[in-house]
Amino acid sequence: MELTLKIEGKAKKFKPMPNLPALRFKQAVAHATQLEENFDISVVGAAITFIANDIFGGKFTEEQFWEGLPVEDLIPTVRDALSYPMFLMQQKLAPVKN
Repeated sequence: MELTLKIEGKAKKFKPMPNLPALRFKQAVAHATQLEENFDISVVGAAITFIANDIFGGKFTEEQFWEGLPVEDLIPTVRDALSYPMFLMQQKLAPVKN
């Protein structure tokens, strides 16, 4: 996963933190569930705070996320970022092909 944000007029690319602890999986599932069950701006904001601080390790601020992402990409990007810990887990669970 890679996230591109426009910061100070320039496109900047970010990668998630390596070796995320299992706790990030639990937290990502909780945020994703909240988005599905109780979609409002505070829930979206909490998810973005989690993404900026815990998935991407504070490489950008919540404000930079809000300002640097086109509106049409907001929800797909939030969902992709929240799915990232699940993606990592699935990679390990996938059967090895010979």
